[in-house]
Amino acid sequence: MNVQSLAFLAFLTVTVCVCRLLPKERTWVLLAASLVFYLWGGAPAALWGCGLLAVSSFVSYLAANTLRKHRRKSVLLAVVCYHIAVLGIFKYTVFFTGGAVRMPFVPLGISFFTFQQIWYLREVYAGTFSQVPTPAEYLTYSFFFPTVSSGPILKPENFFPQLREASPLPQDTAAGLYAIGLGLAKKVLLADNLGVLVNNGWGSL
Repeated sequence: MNVQSLAFLAFLTVTVCVCRLLPKERTWVLLAASLVFYLWGGAPAALWGCGLLAVSSFVSYLAANTLRKHRRKSVLLAVVCYHIAVLGIFKYTVFFTGGAVRMPFVPLGISFFTFQQIWYLREVYAGTFSQVPTPAEYLTYSFFFPTVSSGPILKPENFFPQLREASPLPQDTAAGLYAIGLGLAKKVLLADNLGVLVNNGWGSL
């Protein structure tokens, strides 16, 4: 699903409404929505990519719990190397082999995913983030659908507390959806269509 589409706006609106109806289940609602978003196309590559990122999230989660008890740089470096290796294998194998070797799939958003995992581990190692998320909360952080495909990287100290806070006021929710809807309308209805006209105009010169 393209985040710059009216379909995404509808998907987002439904997710927000369900979160407001089930505030105590917010994490599970967001996790379910994120997985649906990730697997939206239904292609086998999406399923394999989802599985790979889930395994990498599990590795990060275990490493973070270890770093909270024993702040060992060797653990941090080992997990960072793991994530960099996975990124390099699945995204840059074609580049480094000159096209001789191709991976069967490239997980959606693997670049942002990788650097977000590294950022989280760095925050835990440095002691600047002390909250211990549940496995469901951490998977939600890893697969959060508004940012999983194109970022930005989520700071854990900003993200995790919101999963446990009270729901925002209705007017704040409405204002947020209005701002997102207005931006998407300008992009999809105006910018994209005007871009076609401009490209055609330049092409005819």
